[in-house]
Amino acid sequence: MMARAATVALVLALVLAGAARADVALFTVVNTVETPAVSPFSFGNIAQGDTKTVRFRMRNPGAAAAIQVGVLGVAGSGFALNGQPPIPFVLAPGAAQDFNVIFTGLLNGGIASSYSGNLQVNTVSLVLLASTSPAPALTVLPPCQGTTASAGAAFSGSIDFGQVPAGQLKVCDLQLANQSSSAETISTFTVVGGGFQGPIGLTTPVALAAQQTSNFSINFNTAQPGIYTGTLTIASRTYQLTATVFAPPLPAPILSFDTTLANSGEQHTLSMRLPSASTIDASGNVNLQFLPDSAVVSDDPAIVFIATGTRTLPFSVKAGSTQILIGGANGAVFQTGTSAGQIRFTVSGVLQGLIGDSTASLRIPPATVSVDTATFTERPGNLDIMITGFDNTYTAGAMSFTFYDGAGNAIDPGTIQADFTSQFHAYYITSSSGSAFLTGVTFPVSGSQAGIATVDVALINQAGSATIRKLALQ
Repeated sequence: MMARAATVALVLALVLAGAARADVALFTVVNTVETPAVSPFSFGNIAQGDTKTVRFRMRNPGAAAAIQVGVLGVAGSGFALNGQPPIPFVLAPGAAQDFNVIFTGLLNGGIASSYSGNLQVNTVSLVLLASTSPAPALTVLPPCQGTTASAGAAFSGSIDFGQVPAGQLKVCDLQLANQSSSAETISTFTVVGGGFQGPIGLTTPVALAAQQTSNFSINFNTAQPGIYTGTLTIASRTYQLTATVFAPPLPAPILSFDTTLANSGEQHTLSMRLPSASTIDASGNVNLQFLPDSAVVSDDPAIVFIATGTRTLPFSVKAGSTQILIGGANGAVFQTGTSAGQIRFTVSGVLQGLIGDSTASLRIPPATVSVDTATFTERPGNLDIMITGFDNTYTAGAMSFTFYDGAGNAIDPGTIQADFTSQFHAYYITSSSGSAFLTGVTFPVSGSQAGIATVDVALINQAGSATIRKLALQ
């Protein structure tokens, strides 16, 4: 019985010794490089409130036996596991398993502190060390405005980019200072928020030697007006970023026409462009107004933009472009109506305003009576002449008529004068269709009408005489 007991004890001792030999090997991993983890392992000096992550790797160094991992844990203030597999689990020969240990620098009233902990993997134990110091002080440099952080607990401040023209880059320069007596590493360094970009000039983790300063910048740029906010986070401290974006005045658009010689009864095209590229998306309205030469009328309602039959069209321009679209097109067609005068184009509704004047005018000169249609017909005992046209001077009324036989000879009594000025004037002061007219003149005939073949009609206004020659009898 005594010998048997000793044998059992010996076997048990051999098993335990084998278990002690078959355990994991620990490494740290930076990128793809493994380095044996040696106790004590230091996380270095961390900014209070910041977090540093170290990637560890456990490996089964044996070539024959699997290892069951039943213990994986971290103890100590500020230390914690992250990304660890559920236990227990088995490592095959030569296999490896990664996990992270993180250390968060506790806020300690701005007082530098030291911390220790322990990493345990099965029977392998690793002492962990870390120290903390106050987060670096931040100074906001002109032209931006802000608050300089002071040592102590977590700090919230603001950095104001001020008034920023839309589409223009605003750069805020800042300085980070390690005011402690030991080197410090900052892992948390982020800029978020629409329009804000950074940090420019620094990459994380940021290592600062004792009393060292480092400069960096934050860029802001956006094309649309408004109030923008974001955040800058450095270790335990968060700063609010603000910028007020305003639309800069738009360079006064240049208005041009497809011709400089326009007349009544025509259609022409208005185009618009900027003298320099717009820095933002902008929009407004282009308007036309008519100023008649004649005192008989105050306007000509036929002078409008063709697309809508109105006197106002919206326009737009994209940031970076000089091309202005009018109603979505490269140009706007308008009609010149039937009145002499000035068509004036103006710009309105531009939210950011304009630099300079943006108007253009097209002159419609006085002209002789324009005849659209003319007919010469007969009825028993009467000859009828019907004329449609327009008189952009509103002075028509004087007329003359000369009748001819089939051989082209004038018929007595020769040229017949008539004056309908008062009738035209009475018509125009009540008309809503510009100077367009339809007029009819009837001549009673005594005797035979068979010899009458053609007629010349002269319509006279202050610009001269318009003659319809050899209008044939129908």
